[in-house]
Amino acid sequence: MNELKEACERNPHLKDYLNQLSEMPEFMVQLSKSLSEIRYPNILYPVGDPIFIHIKGDAEKGEVKYIAIEPKLTEKEEQNYKKIMDSMLEK
Repeated sequence: MNELKEACERNPHLKDYLNQLSEMPEFMVQLSKSLSEIRYPNILYPVGDPIFIHIKGDAEKGEVKYIAIEPKLTEKEEQNYKKIMDSMLEK
């Protein structure tokens, strides 16, 4: 659990994501082949800071989802990005 705490400290978007969940996933730094035997997993793993994948199985729906957790631009950052892209296109 210490590794998850450290990951949340480095990545506020991960902490925000986990705070909205009703059930905490198991955090794994590295996956193994034996996990493929779990029919409805609830696993979180890093694919490289700042991106994480949440594998979430739902027995009621009979499905497994792969949810990418990544930082999002703030509204101001998004506006600046748009301005830069528009400027590049003009030139």
